[in-house]
Amino acid sequence: MPARSEIDDKFKWAVSDLYSSDEAWEKDYNSILELTDQPSELKGRMGESAGMLYKALKEYEQVEYITERVYVYAFMKYYEDTGNSKYQEISGKAQMAAMKVSEKYAFLEPELISIDTDVLDKYISEDERLGMYKHFIDDCLAGKEHTLSEKEEALLAKASQMSTVPNEVFSKFNNADVKFGKVKRENGQEDELTNGNFATFMESHDRAVRKAAFEALYKQYGAYINTIAAAFYGNVKQAMFYADARVTSQH
Repeated sequence: MPARSEIDDKFKWAVSDLYSSDEAWEKDYNSILELTDQPSELKGRMGESAGMLYKALKEYEQVEYITERVYVYAFMKYYEDTGNSKYQEISGKAQMAAMKVSEKYAFLEPELISIDTDVLDKYISEDERLGMYKHFIDDCLAGKEHTLSEKEEALLAKASQMSTVPNEVFSKFNNADVKFGKVKRENGQEDELTNGNFATFMESHDRAVRKAAFEALYKQYGAYINTIAAAFYGNVKQAMFYADARVTSQH
């Protein structure tokens, strides 16, 4: 299998479309940290007028846009080589930035759904700029039953970094640590089997190749069954935590 450096750029993710360098990424990352250090001036004011509602939604949209770029770039670089400690760190920083944004704007949905629907409809008819946020507003209203108070939403935002740990553990195990060995392809060439290229072996016309790849992969999974089960159980528990938190709060 060729090294990544030997593969033509046209077959790789175009991460440079997001940022030309890690330094450019760092600039936006730092801007998010600076922005989230200060509370939003729009907190508690969304229902004052159509203009104020638009201003709050526009601000949130702009911050989310930058945050998503920061997050996607970091994780695309991380998934190029999950064993690269530099991008392990960068992906962790991106997660923290996303958590801080969620925490800062934890007021937004609770405040939005507290506005009377007749008033919301009036605002949308008064200010045509709100039309582009109609779908977002409708989604918030649809989830009204499970939207918590601002303090509770902020707490859940803080917990998000912990809740992703089971997935991160399995990701690093599956993509960086575990070794599946080599499998012979139908042309006789032996290639290293990975989670990433497993599908190419399973698409082989040769049943023996498919069988060898399948057995090699699941033999290793079986060897670490307790570790994998613990990671899976942790993922189930975090999902139950979020579900229970939103259901319990309504009673």
